[in-house]
Amino acid sequence: MKNILIIGAHGMLGRPVTRHLLNEGYTIRAMARTVEKAKSQLPESVEIVEGDLKEVSSIRSAAEGMDAIYMNLSWTDFNPAFHPDYHGVVNVVQAVRERPDVLLAKISALSIQDTKGDWLDQDMKFKGEQVIKSGENPWLLFRPSWFMDTLSMVMKGKTISKLGKNQPPLYWVAALDYAKTVVAAFRNEKYRNEIVNIQGPESVSMDEVVSRFVAKYDPKMKVRTVPLWLLKLGKPFSPMAKHTERLLYYTMSKAEPMLSQKTWNDLHRPTMKVEDYAEYYKSLK
Repeated sequence: MKNILIIGAHGMLGRPVTRHLLNEGYTIRAMARTVEKAKSQLPESVEIVEGDLKEVSSIRSAAEGMDAIYMNLSWTDFNPAFHPDYHGVVNVVQAVRERPDVLLAKISALSIQDTKGDWLDQDMKFKGEQVIKSGENPWLLFRPSWFMDTLSMVMKGKTISKLGKNQPPLYWVAALDYAKTVVAAFRNEKYRNEIVNIQGPESVSMDEVVSRFVAKYDPKMKVRTVPLWLLKLGKPFSPMAKHTERLLYYTMSKAEPMLSQKTWNDLHRPTMKVEDYAEYYKSLK
């Protein structure tokens, strides 16, 4: 297996996977709605084709000659009629229905579950997983913990924000370690029809992650705490506030159990700690 179609290659988590696959000698084709935007964020060696997850024919065309499809799906509509993690997955499965040899791989989330309508995003990811698992194609489902890379999303100038206080510890993982695990799973052709839990090397709370990151990245940064009651107050008026509150409830309401020992043994054991990530992020500036 050498040819991989990536849907969402130019996203925050798609880029490191794309680069690592290229470094391992894979031929990568990226499907994107906006080709020029994808070109500006991906290596020149990536073939970029125009396609839309809503159109089965464009997926089928993009997948021609490919041995695998890796889905790194994202969305911004909090009440969508078309949710990429479910409806998009259905279309991908439909597009390769006549090609049961094509490997289907997708990033999901650790401890995914059916919330029965309590949190739409989680439910759509769960339903999308079921579609892949019940199909005829071999599959890999990657379930990562919280990414250290999300710290950049809560930084503004010299201020970094954290949500709430005394959050339980999680096995934060860097996207670089995640990408190495994905590559190892693709490379091992006997490793198929597996749920791949991916967690970082140590269990740490959000408070500790932020403080250690700041100490290494820029000790002069100001840390701002956003109280959780603000999110709850905004739930009736803001879909984003509701989504974030549900995200924290389902992922940070209790300490995260270690679920990745099999992945560590079979594929890759992450090594990047918070300080390592801070140094890496600094090198990008």
